[in-house]
Amino acid sequence: RLTADIDLTKADGNPTEWKPIGYDIDHDYTGIFDGMGHTVKGYKITERADEIGFFGVVYGEVRGLTVSGDINITTDKSKAQAGGVAGYNGGTIEDCVNAGPLITRTDSITMGGIVGGCKYSRISNCVNSGDITSNIRAGGIAGNIELSTMSNCINSGNITGNRQAGGIAAHTQSSGTISNCLNCGDIAGGGYSGGVVGNNGGGT
Repeated sequence: RLTADIDLTKADGNPTEWKPIGYDIDHDYTGIFDGMGHTVKGYKITERADEIGFFGVVYGEVRGLTVSGDINITTDKSKAQAGGVAGYNGGTIEDCVNAGPLITRTDSITMGGIVGGCKYSRISNCVNSGDITSNIRAGGIAGNIELSTMSNCINSGNITGNRQAGGIAAHTQSSGTISNCLNCGDIAGGGYSGGVVGNNGGGT
């Protein structure tokens, strides 16, 4: 549990480079993290990983957390996913807020305000206000949803995805479900784009 807000800004005024908690599939986070409504800010992520966010891979539960970091990835490598709260969610994320921007100019990173991608998971009552820019997929809440449920989420950030862009999700597949969600942000896409979903590949 967090019992107070945390500011990771260094003494010189610059943000701290952050290594995601549960930074890859072999070191995933399986516990219960309760932010208790507090905010973590003053950090940046510029180094490339497979799963990028305050958390990398979540198979447990994250709730009640607000993050306000700056995620800006310029190094191209293999495919990756980035989200304000988690790069990949295979568990539960609820009552969380992302207030920071996510941007990449590479051709291989899927981005979402809360999660980059998710499978067999649940996302509920989450809010994104950060602007999201990706050359592939950009979603206000999630970049990609597969066999997962998303409900009661709101996006107010501006979303730019050169291939797929959606106010809530860039892409849904394999019965990904979105319900009772709201997008208030502007959407710009060079391929498939939509106010809620950029490309529906099998979701509802």
